[in-house]
Amino acid sequence: MSLLISVSAHFGAQYSVCSDIREAINNIEKKLSPSQFEEFHRTPIGHFVGLKNLQFSGQIIHQMLLLLVEDQPDDEFWILRNGEIVKFTFNDWCRITGLPNTKRYPPLKDKELGQSSLCHTFLGGEVAKCTFKHVREKYVAAENTMDSKKLVDFSMLYFIESVLLAKDRSTCIESTHLHLVEEPKKFKSYPWAWESYLLTIRHMKGAMDGQPEKFEKKSKETPNYKSFKYTFYGFPLPIQVWAYECFPELVEKNLAVQEGTSSCEILNWASKKFPKAVTLKDIFFRELQQKKDSDADTVRAIRDLKKRMDGLEVKIDEIKKLLVEVVMNLNSSGRRRRSVRIQRQKRARTKAAEEDDEDLEEDDEIEEAAEEYEEETGADEDEDETRENKEESMESEDDTEETEENEEENAIGENEDTEQIEDEHTAVEKSHNDSDEDRAEKEGTAEHEPQDNMTTTLNSQEALPIPSDTHMFEVDSHMVEVDDNEGDDLDEEKLLMELTLNKVKFLK
Repeated sequence: MSLLISVSAHFGAQYSVCSDIREAINNIEKKLSPSQFEEFHRTPIGHFVGLKNLQFSGQIIHQMLLLLVEDQPDDEFWILRNGEIVKFTFNDWCRITGLPNTKRYPPLKDKELGQSSLCHTFLGGEVAKCTFKHVREKYVAAENTMDSKKLVDFSMLYFIESVLLAKDRSTCIESTHLHLVEEPKKFKSYPWAWESYLLTIRHMKGAMDGQPEKFEKKSKETPNYKSFKYTFYGFPLPIQVWAYECFPELVEKNLAVQEGTSSCEILNWASKKFPKAVTLKDIFFRELQQKKDSDADTVRAIRDLKKRMDGLEVKIDEIKKLLVEVVMNLNSSGRRRRSVRIQRQKRARTKAAEEDDEDLEEDDEIEEAAEEYEEETGADEDEDETRENKEESMESEDDTEETEENEEENAIGENEDTEQIEDEHTAVEKSHNDSDEDRAEKEGTAEHEPQDNMTTTLNSQEALPIPSDTHMFEVDSHMVEVDDNEGDDLDEEKLLMELTLNKVKFLK
């Protein structure tokens, strides 16, 4: 959290205060008799008569105001001490002043100001004249022979309006206060401390609103202007006592003395002399000043560094220019080399294209020669193939003729074989028929001549003609013994089949 007013914006000030507790106590002591004074002392505000020689210091209050921090509650007083926030609250106010710690207001009746007996007795019943100045003048002029109780009540009103709720003397007092002093119970329960606290804190904070700007403007208008003047309302002494507690250096430098052990802290302090603004600034802002010096050193270091950086920037700019020139030269030389390389590549491509064209021409010539050769060779091959085809056709014709001749010969042979087989078949049938006839004729004598018959049959078979164009072959002949009892069962067809099979084998 930052300060409300920066250290660089500090300004000088001369403060005065509407409250004068020493004067008020002296006037009360003079006005009251010992018994009346003792009665006053027993009231909630009577303990203030024991206040020692505590002088108000406007410079201490001014330094405390310069330590105010931003963003704090309206009913509290926050300052920055040694880098930490310290808070002054209503509890601290009651602890230092000894006043009752209450914020509750008692119920009050609505009464006209002119109906107050105190107003008729001491103030002449004139409502318009009930200002702080009028109350003070009437109290000082009051006679000691008046009613004792009313004089004590008037003393309480005078002390409250002159010390706790002190304002500008031309300001009117509240009519409620006139009635409260006449009712002891309500007077004791009334939150005098709370009203005094709020009035003092808010007015002190208001003193800082826009003051740096006003001071700067006034300084420009008036060359010899060194500080502005300001008067505090309320009761600033409790803030001064709290400053003694927050900054022990004030006691160490004998600017304040702590004496006594009263529960009311304000009664335990006394001040011997008025401190100077330079001394107080060294105490209140030592750490901030050190930080400021450190910040100043840092600023100087930053400035030196900035100067060096500026020098480096100049050198960097020069280096950049040189680099630009080098890059431009490199680019130009690179472009030249690139153009040369491109020209070389073009020439190489042109040369390669020419060589390719020559190769293509040679290939075309070779292909043409090959085609011509193939055409010539193909013609010769066609002639050879034609000749071969003719020869093959002639050979095939010869083969065909030979095949036809062979087929004719085979057909002739088959016809001859068929005729021979038919002749043989006819001869066999004839021989069988003859045998049957002989057996029939010689039925009685067949048993005595079987061998002759068989011999005749075989001889007839041997007499079969054999074709001259065939190879010699043996026909498996079976010697068939014909028994007279079995001759009738002989199968002629079986013999024909055997002869036919033998013929087929022969042809194959």
